[in-house]
Amino acid sequence: MAPMLAVVLTFGAQPTQAAAQDPFSFIGNVFSNAGSLALTAHFTQLNGEGDLVDDGRCFLGDLCGAGAELLLDLPGFSGGDIGVELGLGVDFTRGFKAGSNNVDLRGSIRSLPTIAAYVSGLGESIDGFPNSLYPYFGLSFGLADLWNARAYDTSGLQFELDSQTFDWGLTAGLAVDLGLTAYLLTEATYVWRRFSSLEWSLPDAAQEILPPEFPRALELSGWRFKVGLQFQLKGEDEEGEG
Repeated sequence: MAPMLAVVLTFGAQPTQAAAQDPFSFIGNVFSNAGSLALTAHFTQLNGEGDLVDDGRCFLGDLCGAGAELLLDLPGFSGGDIGVELGLGVDFTRGFKAGSNNVDLRGSIRSLPTIAAYVSGLGESIDGFPNSLYPYFGLSFGLADLWNARAYDTSGLQFELDSQTFDWGLTAGLAVDLGLTAYLLTEATYVWRRFSSLEWSLPDAAQEILPPEFPRALELSGWRFKVGLQFQLKGEDEEGEG
C-alpha cells in the first residue's frame, strides 16, 4: 500500500500547467516509460450478496471479460531483487442479469481507468524457487460505470440505467517466463465493486414510478481470475537506463 500512495503523490506533484499546455508530450512521456503491455481475459465469481446472478453466457465463472494494461517501470521505488510497477488499465465485464424473473436487465461494466501498483521479484529470495516463475502482489483502484445498461419489465417497457462507482482490489499473481520477451500471467483478485446509487430513466408509461422488482443497487464484488500474456516493450539494457 505504501508504494501505491507514493506513486500517486509523485504523479500528483508533477506540474499540471505544463501537461495542460502540451498533452501530447505528457502522453509521449507515459509511453516512453512503459516497460510492458498485458492483454488478459478474466472470469469473476459473484459473492452472492446482491440481486444479480449470471446469465449463462460465461463458461467459466459468473461474469467474464477482457482487458489491457500498460505497465510502467518505477526504478526509484525498486531495490535489489524487488521491482515495483505502475499499471494503467482498461477492461470490460459482462454476464450478469437480475435475479427476479420480472426484470430483464442487460448491460456490461466498463472500468476506465484502473490504476494499480505491483511488487514483484519476491520469489528470487527463496532457495530453490524456479527462475522462470515470478510471483507478484498488487493493489488496484479504479472508476467503473455501467455501459449500455437497459432493463425491461414484463410488459416490455424499457428503462435506461446509469451509474458509476469506485472499485478496488487486492491481487496475487504468478508470471511464467516464456522467453522472447513474453510472460504468461495468472492472477487472482478480490474486487470490491458496488453500484449503490442507480440512476433510472423512466418511460412516460411508467408514470414516474420504478417497479418494486427493479434493483436499487447492484452488488458486483467477488473473486476475479485472470489469464493472459505480458509483452516486454523494452530490452534489459533500456530498462537499466530508465
